[in-house]
Order: sequence, then structure tokens, then C-alpha cells
Amino acid sequence: MSDLDEYYASLRQPGRLYVSRSFPDNNPVKLRIMNRIIESDGGLGFATIKKDIQLRESPPARYQLKATVYEDDRRVRVLSFQKFTKGGVHVSW
Repeated sequence: MSDLDEYYASLRQPGRLYVSRSFPDNNPVKLRIMNRIIESDGGLGFATIKKDIQLRESPPARYQLKATVYEDDRRVRVLSFQKFTKGGVHVSW
């Protein structure tokens, strides 16, 4: 994911669904991109390092759910989750 994804995610309001205009792909089927932002206050999580289980604190972050869907039959083509922290580090999966 690019720095533009992080920039636009920072402008979006949490809890609101953003839907793009339709645009053509290399085939005649049109696509749309949908985005939703979820904010997290941080929390605790378990991490396994070698054979040890550790409790770690995660910082507050913004999550972006991004889906690319076909317009005609509404099938999901691409689904990605992105996490942006205040330090500018982001993770995609």
C-alpha cells in the first residue's frame, strides 16, 4: 500500500462507509472501491517469542477496511485490511 492510502485514511471519518464512483477495469465489468475506518484505543495482546508467551500493549491506531468489488454481481475482488499508527507505521494484511 502506498503513502496515499495512509493520507486518505487520515482524512476519513470513522464509522462512515466511503464508496467510489465506478470505473472500468481491463474487462467490460465496472469496479468500485469501498473504504471504512475503525479507530482503536489500543489494548493488550499476546505475542509468542520462541517458546515464551508475552503480554504486550498496542498503541492507539486507525484501521482501514478496503474492498474492491465488481459492480454487476457485487462479488468482492480484493479485500485488504490496513493499520495506521500515529507514528506513521502501517501494516497491511
